[in-house]
Parts: sequence; structure tokens; C-alpha cells
Amino acid sequence: GSTAFDYASSTRVWDAKAHTAMRVDLPDGEPHRDSRDAVCWLNDARAMRDCIELQGLGFLVAEGLSGLDTTGEFKAWKKELGSSGGKVREYVPSTGHSRLRKASFTPLELRAVWIEGLLDLRRAITAGWLSQSAQPNWEGTVARNDKFKARFA
Repeated sequence: GSTAFDYASSTRVWDAKAHTAMRVDLPDGEPHRDSRDAVCWLNDARAMRDCIELQGLGFLVAEGLSGLDTTGEFKAWKKELGSSGGKVREYVPSTGHSRLRKASFTPLELRAVWIEGLLDLRRAITAGWLSQSAQPNWEGTVARNDKFKARFA
């Protein structure tokens, strides 16, 4: 697959996530919680299983206050700047459902989670804090592999 984890050595692989625990609508909204924030989307389930089976996998999750771009100003700025990092991207028709972008992020808590092997993965699923779901189709692209998602609290 095309999943790339953020840090890999010969003995450990870690991935970093910035997870919204609370949100504020920019420019002047009040911080609040949203039921959608209970779930932290992780990575492609197949890539995670393969890595966990080979040597384990860890997650560093910064949970924080996300300032959401409700005006579209950040989205426009990012598009103008070139959100693809200078790479030419093929046109993807819009689904008509654009998710809000995180225009700012203030960390509130840092969580480290290590999954040593497939037995630990099965235990996490059985305990209910980790589950596998169809991946959201954010950009209207072709179907993608399932993702794992976590409920840490």
C-alpha cells in the first residue's frame, strides 16, 4: 500500500496524530466538544496489521483544541499556496461535502500507545477501544482499504 508511518527505525515504528478533543469555530467561536471528536482515525488497517505483525506499532497522539476554518479562508489560502507540495494532482470531482480544515491546533494532552503484536491488536479490538471501519471517502476518490479508529477516552 501507500501508507507511510512518521518514524521508523530497525526496531520501532511510530505514527503521530493531531486529534481534535475540542473545537472552536474561527474566527471567534467558543470552545466546545462534538460527538465526531470521540473517534481518532488512525491508519490503513492492512498496513497497520502488517507492521504490527512484523515488529509492533506505536502512536503518539496529541489531543487538543482545533480551530476550524468555518469561513473557507484557510482552505483558499492552502489551495493558493499549493497544498500538494508542488506535485501535480489529477483532478478529482467534488463530492459536494467538504470537511472543515484545522487552521490552528493547541495541544492539551499527549498520549503514547504501543501495540506489540497481533495478540495485543486483538485485545484492543476486544476491549472496544480499537475498531476497524470503512475509510471515509473524503475526496471522492476510488474505494480505499478499511482504517482503524481509536476511542481513547
